[in-house]
Amino acid sequence: MEEQKEVKKKPISKEKLWLIVGGSVIGVAILIGILLAFLLNYNSTAPDKVQITNQEIQYFSVNANDNYRGYRFVFQSENDKIEVKSKTNVISINDVKGLDEGTKYQISACYLGQTEGANSDYSQPVSWVCTFILATPELEYNEETYILSWNKVEKADYYNVTVMQGSQTTTYENITENRFDLNQVQGGKLKIYVCALSTNAYLNQSYFAEFELDFHRVLKPFESATVSKSNYELTIVGQQNVTEITIKIGYNIYDYCVTPTMTEGKYVYKISLVSYASKIDTNAVITVKPSADESNIFEGEPTRAQII
Repeated sequence: MEEQKEVKKKPISKEKLWLIVGGSVIGVAILIGILLAFLLNYNSTAPDKVQITNQEIQYFSVNANDNYRGYRFVFQSENDKIEVKSKTNVISINDVKGLDEGTKYQISACYLGQTEGANSDYSQPVSWVCTFILATPELEYNEETYILSWNKVEKADYYNVTVMQGSQTTTYENITENRFDLNQVQGGKLKIYVCALSTNAYLNQSYFAEFELDFHRVLKPFESATVSKSNYELTIVGQQNVTEITIKIGYNIYDYCVTPTMTEGKYVYKISLVSYASKIDTNAVITVKPSADESNIFEGEPTRAQII
């Protein structure tokens, strides 16, 4: 038999050995780096607690994570569970259907992966009592009638109107109609604010709707004026609210600052003329009219007072 020759393997040189070991280490390190980068970027941990922001409507948000395809918000009460999926990390209360005012909810959120198994954990729950903010009224002004009106706000029971004129501010409260007659206020540069309110403790006041105008009011003659000879009290009845009245007794003119009372929908003014008793007799001519200025323009004739 032919004798087989033994084949001797050449030993690996130290240089090649270091190259093989080094390459393996580098490959493993790259693989670990890629895996760590994936795990760090594709964050499987829970988002931070849901943040609640009160603006004209309420918003719920969590910190964004672009490595996920979306977000899920959960509103859990004793009797109900409401889930809202969103592509963004912010939703509004209008996106959550079925909430009941006054009900306490635990709110949490998670990141959505491509599958349910790839979702993140849920954030720690935040306790929240459902409180809606009433919608802000939308204002409309009629220049011919001096009526400021607004839409009927859902679930509102009444409205407050605040009128600012210079440094003077007046608030008209508990208005049940969705309109306000500017005949109640004096002409001039006005800022008007209207808000909706409810008697329900879980329906918060709306934000203020604002309206500005340079109000030029046409003052109308008073409906009637009488002077009682028993006590010389002048009683004036009109349809508009005025702050100053001009009284003419014979040839003498006097201006009075006044505050009316409301009687059967009319403005009633009472002024004592005792100081002018000597000038008042059955034949005395007494006329009254609203005092005018550049923003409050009087049209018509003064009203003659009857002496009774």
